[in-house]
Amino acid sequence: MGISVLTGGIWSAEISRSGEAGEASEVSEAGQERDGKFFSVFQIVKFKNEACTTNTGEMGTCYTESECQSAGGTPAGSCASSFGSCCLFKAQTCGAEINQNNSYIESPMYPSSYSGGMCMYTMKKCDSKICQFRLDFEDVMLAQPNAGDCNNDSLVISQVDAVSTKVVPMSLCGTLTGQHMYLTVKNSDPAKIAFSVTSMTSMSRWKIRVTQIMCDDTAILAPEGCLTYDMGDSGDIMSYNYDSGSGALINNQMFCHCIKKTDNYCDIALSSNGFDLGTDDSLTFGNNKQTGTTFGSSGMLNWNFTGPYCALVESGVDGSTNNGGYSIGYLKLPC
Repeated sequence: MGISVLTGGIWSAEISRSGEAGEASEVSEAGQERDGKFFSVFQIVKFKNEACTTNTGEMGTCYTESECQSAGGTPAGSCASSFGSCCLFKAQTCGAEINQNNSYIESPMYPSSYSGGMCMYTMKKCDSKICQFRLDFEDVMLAQPNAGDCNNDSLVISQVDAVSTKVVPMSLCGTLTGQHMYLTVKNSDPAKIAFSVTSMTSMSRWKIRVTQIMCDDTAILAPEGCLTYDMGDSGDIMSYNYDSGSGALINNQMFCHCIKKTDNYCDIALSSNGFDLGTDDSLTFGNNKQTGTTFGSSGMLNWNFTGPYCALVESGVDGSTNNGGYSIGYLKLPC
């Protein structure tokens, strides 16, 4: 998304030599005297402002140290063969803005709990050619839904492109740690993320990493309409707030879990780690719609490839039965 240039001056000197007393000063082959004259040689180092790992184990962006500080970041280790500084960017107060790739949004006084009501952050593109944000919920703990509704604590995302507005849940809550979300922002800037904490006994806190994806970085851009996007040949897809089976399904959701197509792989083997949906909830793989508490045959299902891998989730308006949601393992199969 950019290139840093580091310059350093190296000064050398070459003094004209004299022979015996009375001898004339030596003259170079070019006929130029070098009597005490100095010259400078400049070294120019260029490196890309790419992702790097800070000395805290968090993700940062490689800049020169002065660029990092000017941009409001914290130098946290070296990068670019020690020519650059791995710059850590964090928004840690309500109302703060992030405008750099690989930035973090943290609750005030994180990892201590937050109980201060509404807290909003602005997510601004670092480049006009950014098309998507990927949000990684590294540590997000909010109050559990009430009969499927997030009317205690909530996380709400706004000001994204229409294609994301259609699929992003109206609100999320509960335990979201380890999950992720893609937001399309090609035609919008900035986006907003707001937390509302109303529970007086809440242990709410959050830490979210925001990765900005260029429009031409097709290898990692999620297909339009995909809220989650897994690129590995195996992995897990799960409902928000699944929480290892201890959470509850959130109402009013309709989006796709997407899996990236890999050359020479076709069908996908699915296995249930946990499956508990209500009568008006469903998870559909191709033409195979799953609901209730039984997944496939003995917890197994084969997903025949007929086009994009899009597992459609639909949850209803009544979560009074407090269904637990789903966690489904997947494995791509060779053609």
